[in-house]
Amino acid sequence: MFRVILGLFVCTSLFGNGHIRVLLAQGEVTQPIEWQFITSKKSFLCAFSEGSLFCNGKRLPKNALRISTDDNRCAYQDAAYAGDIALIIQDNHWYIINNLLLDDYVYSVLRSESWPGWPLEVNKVFAIMVRTYAVHKIMVAKNQKKRPLFDIRATNVHQTYKGVHDFEHLRQAVNDTHDIIITYNKQPIVAMYDSCCGGVIPAQLSGFDFKSNPYLARPYACIYCSECKLFNWSFTYPHDTLLNLLQKEFPDIKQIKDIRVTASDKAGKALEISVVSGKTSKVHKTITASAMYRLCKDVRSFCYTIKKEGKDFIFAGKGFGHHMGVCQWGVRTMAKKGFLCKEILDYYYPGTTLMKLVTEPHHAAA
Repeated sequence: MFRVILGLFVCTSLFGNGHIRVLLAQGEVTQPIEWQFITSKKSFLCAFSEGSLFCNGKRLPKNALRISTDDNRCAYQDAAYAGDIALIIQDNHWYIINNLLLDDYVYSVLRSESWPGWPLEVNKVFAIMVRTYAVHKIMVAKNQKKRPLFDIRATNVHQTYKGVHDFEHLRQAVNDTHDIIITYNKQPIVAMYDSCCGGVIPAQLSGFDFKSNPYLARPYACIYCSECKLFNWSFTYPHDTLLNLLQKEFPDIKQIKDIRVTASDKAGKALEISVVSGKTSKVHKTITASAMYRLCKDVRSFCYTIKKEGKDFIFAGKGFGHHMGVCQWGVRTMAKKGFLCKEILDYYYPGTTLMKLVTEPHHAAA
């Protein structure tokens, strides 16, 4: 139950009220290519060749195809998707786009971006976050001068979306929060979230536009995620293992004499790492924390230090993710302690308001 009177927020997507367009896959057209889509009644083998799109051997008048079904299901590759699927060829690129109801999208994403076995109140929080993030992406796409073909990507670049799943109990979290989003100044927020924040204070992080997104500049540490095993973490890289990784960035490095974080912000987020190599200690290589994160898959966040012990290098850090917005493990603890959905969202997104989507023209209320 929510303890506030919800205002109204108007959102109408290009495909019709209450829908979202999700990019499933894309690629460049460099040679003839085929795609297969399967419904409960028919299989569609599509191909692009000699400048034309074909479906089941028939040349189509346009380089676009949309598949709609009575049972609201269409399979592509190894997954089934609710709603419609469109195949579009444009500017020497192909796009596969899933158009579906927003709440069907939220329900699907909860499998990947939440913890399906956690309490209902936790998944209600996640449902509102996922929906808010999606609506924000819809609005960004809609407000572009030339609207793109899709609103959001299916990968963790945005939110991980894998189509239809069997966790039916997650539907209650979606239904209980139907059309509810988080807003700031009556606009959907950038509802960022991570797995475990590690107690890092977001307002102290550098390199983010907090002026435009003040609700992400939480000035206090989350005190609820310490039960997570990744609240504090460490990983040891043997010299040769780390050397092989760094050689992807610096092919001329033959050995590592030392490596350490040489620049960090007030939150403890690493910004720059210095690598001492060669036969003397005078040869230094500098690598950004982002590049190091990309190379070292066992590094869980950007807040870490590096220490040398013998021939090993120990990375010790806090949290799992980018440390901003909702901390999922913190939400779990807060729900167990009896906090309600609205209270949890207020804690992680200070200064925000819950509002209700309306999918027909309507004046937004405070």
